[in-house]
Amino acid sequence: MSQPALRTCVRTFSRSMRQKLLESTSTAAMRHSSRGCSSKNSVLTQTALLLQDGLEFHELPMVIRRMTAAEFPFSSMAYTGAEVHKATDQDEAFRSQLRDCIHAQQVFHLLEVPGEKVTQYSAVFALQRMAQLQEHSATDIESFLQKAILRELWETATSDIHGLTSEALISLVRCYLSLTSYNQKYVDCINEEVERRIGDATFAVPELCALVELLSVSPQGSQDLIDNLWVHLGSRYKEIDHETVPEVYRVLEYVTPQHKYLLRVLDHQLRNCWWKLQSSDVATVMKTMVLINRHSISTLTSFGKWLFMNIHDVNDSELKSILAAYTHFHYSDPNITKALERYVKAKVLHMDKTLVAMVMDHCASRRYLSPIIFNAVARDFQTNGHKYEPHEILYVLRPFGQLNYLPPNATGLFLKVEDVLQQKFSQLNAAAIVELLASFVCIERFPINFVSKVFTPHFLARITAITDEKLKQKAGRHLLELQAGIILEFPKQSIQYVDRDSLGPISLIWFEGRRFKFHQEVGHILVDLLGPECVNNIVVVKNTPHLIDYEITVDTDRCAIPTKMSEEITPNHKLALVSVMPEHYCVNTRHLLGEYAMKKRHLAKRGYTVIEMQYEDFVWKSKGQDGRLQYLRQLLKPYVQLPSATEVEP
Repeated sequence: MSQPALRTCVRTFSRSMRQKLLESTSTAAMRHSSRGCSSKNSVLTQTALLLQDGLEFHELPMVIRRMTAAEFPFSSMAYTGAEVHKATDQDEAFRSQLRDCIHAQQVFHLLEVPGEKVTQYSAVFALQRMAQLQEHSATDIESFLQKAILRELWETATSDIHGLTSEALISLVRCYLSLTSYNQKYVDCINEEVERRIGDATFAVPELCALVELLSVSPQGSQDLIDNLWVHLGSRYKEIDHETVPEVYRVLEYVTPQHKYLLRVLDHQLRNCWWKLQSSDVATVMKTMVLINRHSISTLTSFGKWLFMNIHDVNDSELKSILAAYTHFHYSDPNITKALERYVKAKVLHMDKTLVAMVMDHCASRRYLSPIIFNAVARDFQTNGHKYEPHEILYVLRPFGQLNYLPPNATGLFLKVEDVLQQKFSQLNAAAIVELLASFVCIERFPINFVSKVFTPHFLARITAITDEKLKQKAGRHLLELQAGIILEFPKQSIQYVDRDSLGPISLIWFEGRRFKFHQEVGHILVDLLGPECVNNIVVVKNTPHLIDYEITVDTDRCAIPTKMSEEITPNHKLALVSVMPEHYCVNTRHLLGEYAMKKRHLAKRGYTVIEMQYEDFVWKSKGQDGRLQYLRQLLKPYVQLPSATEVEP
């Protein structure tokens, strides 16, 4: 560029911009000097103000340094193939001999070739083999002669380092990260060559990924070099396609926070090529997304479509990685369920049992009732129930109760369940046992043969001994559900009654989020309609873990009775107002979940008339306070004498 042209391109920076530039330059220089790196051995840092991958300058920086062709680190004609030479047949033959060496002494013996010079590639191959052997056997090289030979190998390998292929250069990086006997000057020489090739875009994307992994795993890896690799990967994002995107995702577990912008770039690239990926590639991407906790809706949606179209090409191991990601991110996609239905129906008898458990747990966590999957799994358990591990049994069987579903072959299924549980009862932990048995009660399958094993002081001690407070609370509630089911629905069976207090402080009263607000709004309206003395707020039914939002007692004339008088007057009805949220149903049907279906049965057994307050009707369909008041009046009208609308104060 001529001098006048240069003057026309340079624009004056503002004082604040100039100050920021000087501060960033001095900070970078101080950071660089503190790491103990010379400008000679860190090419990219030397030219940080002049060249930055991924940026387009519309105006030149304030400070311009004039460099000669010899000083400038990157040349437009570098590494086109003219300088790089490949290994000869003699080198490849030597490499084959090195593979037969099982310890370092044999490698040194091969190098003792009188009258012949070890070539550069032979030196690289010898170093590579010794690094592999030292990594597996951890034997140090202590002999003076052997150290001298090793220094000669390093000298030979780095003598004409510009002529090595990228594969050979990467192997040298692997060597100095693995070997302990080397001189720092060889490491500087290798790193400088790597930086030059990064700047000249010589490495292919998979080779960049290999370097990132090597340097990130080893504590001796240069962080500056790693940062340069990430920046370079970002600048070459257009080269990341369906063939290379799995390699990039595979090394993303090592990405540092300042380079996480690459995740958005990769999302964009995936949108352009997701239908071209192989099943192993999709599994790799999904596994990495879980490791780095990257929740990308676009990627999850695209892969849902991919799985539906390519489910016939996926094996059990790959499907486990894919399904684990959807379960981890709590992401629902009808394409996933349809694909699972086809896969399970065709292969359930030969599927990995862990995968079967994952499929059932995915359905339960997403509240998706699929008769195709549940019926197929029921048939498989009847045939292969003994092949399931104890922890898999819980995840396979509890969704039947959670989603309130009985398969057509329920009798045969539960006969097999009883047989398997009798064999593996001692292998299941106490929390898993009571949760599984309580889930059977949800669908009115009462585990009578296990009552004598559960309601004993020894088993109760196992419940109270649980150290995880959250798990202990959950186990205590399930035990109370099991007890209520036996007492109320199978009264002929005698059990040793468990008092709630004996389990410790088991909390049964909890409302979260919108349910709490819903509960409060209903309470205000009920108090206005009936008076505060006639509305009993939050009642736990005796001998059960079931919670009633509001309890109302009425006499024979359907008049509400004050709470204090309800014990003195024999009432005609006890009304249980229970809030029903959208999450109490299966997402694909209006099928009430097992826990809430059991609650309705138990409340009816206790003499309550259950009145369900639907959240959707109260909040969404009833507009304004008047609409909500009218909704509750319509619910209560068949059971309670209510004052007329004119008598109710606004």
